[in-house]
Amino acid sequence: MNKICQLLLCFALAVIANACMRIGDDTRYEPDETLYRTGDISLHLSVENMATKVSMDDLGHFLFEEGDSIAAVCTDGTIFKMFLDGTGGTKRATFIGTVPAGKTLGDIVVFPCASLKSYSHGVAILELPSVQEYDADNNCPMVGKITGKDYNVQMNQAAACLRLSIKDFPDETKTVVFKDAGGNALSGLFECDPVSGINAKRAEGDLTVTLSGSYPKPKFSICIPPGDYTALNVAFFDKDGKEMNSQRLSDGQLAFERATLMRKEIQSALVIKTYKVIINDTQSEKFEEISPDHYEVIFNAPATGEMVLLADGQEYGFTPYSGAGGLGQCKNLFSALPYYNYTDNHTNLYEVGKAIGAMYPLLDGGAKFWLNMPEPATVKAVMDLSYGSYGSYYFEVVKEDSDDVILDEDFDLFTCGGDQTWFLKGTLYGPSADEYDGLMAGTKGKAAWNATGSKNVMWDYPDQVANIVANETYIKNRGVDNGWIFQSVDERPGGIQVGQATSMPKLTTPPFEKLSGPSNVHLTIELNRYGAGSSHDINIVLKNGGKFKSGHVHQTEAKDIDGVHFNAIDADITGLDSDTYVITQDYCMLHYSAFNTSPFKAVSVFDLNIEGATPDTRIEIYPSDEKSRFIVYSIKVERN
Repeated sequence: MNKICQLLLCFALAVIANACMRIGDDTRYEPDETLYRTGDISLHLSVENMATKVSMDDLGHFLFEEGDSIAAVCTDGTIFKMFLDGTGGTKRATFIGTVPAGKTLGDIVVFPCASLKSYSHGVAILELPSVQEYDADNNCPMVGKITGKDYNVQMNQAAACLRLSIKDFPDETKTVVFKDAGGNALSGLFECDPVSGINAKRAEGDLTVTLSGSYPKPKFSICIPPGDYTALNVAFFDKDGKEMNSQRLSDGQLAFERATLMRKEIQSALVIKTYKVIINDTQSEKFEEISPDHYEVIFNAPATGEMVLLADGQEYGFTPYSGAGGLGQCKNLFSALPYYNYTDNHTNLYEVGKAIGAMYPLLDGGAKFWLNMPEPATVKAVMDLSYGSYGSYYFEVVKEDSDDVILDEDFDLFTCGGDQTWFLKGTLYGPSADEYDGLMAGTKGKAAWNATGSKNVMWDYPDQVANIVANETYIKNRGVDNGWIFQSVDERPGGIQVGQATSMPKLTTPPFEKLSGPSNVHLTIELNRYGAGSSHDINIVLKNGGKFKSGHVHQTEAKDIDGVHFNAIDADITGLDSDTYVITQDYCMLHYSAFNTSPFKAVSVFDLNIEGATPDTRIEIYPSDEKSRFIVYSIKVERN
């Protein structure tokens, strides 16, 4: 072959080869990426950023790391693990796993694996742990929906993120605890619907952040369920669990949205403000600030013991003879108030379910608060630091809330006046009207025993007259500003004295507003007569609906001024069919002592069944003659 032919052949071969290469480029091999939903599978995950108007350099991003795993869901709800393939360090990563035999891969995957607790009918139940590490990247759950036959899955953030900056952050901080003042949970289980949207409905607990190793002081991040929060509180604890400081992170409502980063700054973690009630030197319960200078706590209290209020390191109690100063049963000797002591000099006992008064430093002579209840109980304690020099206290045995209880008043907060069975004698205390606010100081031996009963001062409410000392604050502090009507009454420790030979007295209850219509109810009323001149009948009258039908009475044993003993009485009351029940001396004995000098004065308890009571029904209690006086200690109305 000549050279020309050889050249032509080579050129032709080159053209053919070049043409083949172009054809190969246009039809190069592409692997089949169709997702098979059984057997061995792999998924390519990418991460949604947190949304924020602030720079996202220090948060709002995420990287998968070696060892990470995701939870995948089968069509029947079965959950299985898939593991990261590779060393991680990327925003996009491949996860591999094996669908359980006989199962088919569904549409949902969750990161991290432990976040998914269950899945059913399109709703995933996720969990944010109640204890989190300081960096939200390690805690924030994400949910992805597998669409079609594509291996690629977009992971969407399921929670919100809170980025905290803290000034004066103490090195000894070990844990930081977050609570919502409105009771909304910051951790726990919440629902997530990947189809219609990721929305938290309700989680279950508070949130504790642990700080270990080299954490980025003074900044860290936490993630919480989306939702509205009333007001966030944050407390700092050292390695021994001792609270170093607590403060309000927000005073108003905060709305956390999914995939949103919110930034907050804590001014100082070193300012120590501690408000606690300490019981028997061992149990410590922390107050929550419910409004400026007002603090409240509800706790489980032992039956007996002592309590101290701790405010900014100062220990407070109460001033003896200025308030009950505790809860439960207490004895009293020649005192205008049910002040607790351990002596047996007096047999008279008071039952105190509520107490109010002025706080007083223990170092300046204040007494510790006391507990002497028949059994352990739930107790509510309140401090008002805006009152007076040191603030005021309020205690209450929390009763179980029941729709069956229509009315329940023990007059526990009435503490002024002479002892119900041992009359206070001596010079009397005569303050101005403005001082009758329920928080008066008193001193034993100086006659400053807050004795309105001994002073012969009557009051009406809400119809005030010139000689009435009970002002609005006075009534409010005694807990009877909710519909009670008082006419010519006076205060006694744990009771209301009705009548004092000046004008026709009357005590009227609030209406039975908890009733929705005519109902059968049960009335329990505890009372006794004042003394020798109080012999007239006592009328118990139903107004605006209802009739007395039957009942029972118990009168305690007693002695008169000469020491004559009277046995206790128990009797059934029958034949009633009227809106009025009249108490005679038969079951409410006359006491032959104008000064109540007998410590064994009888008290009568009437249990009366009422038919046809209405929401407008009220009870009026008054004597048949204005010169008769009696003391009411408790009134309770319940559904039959």
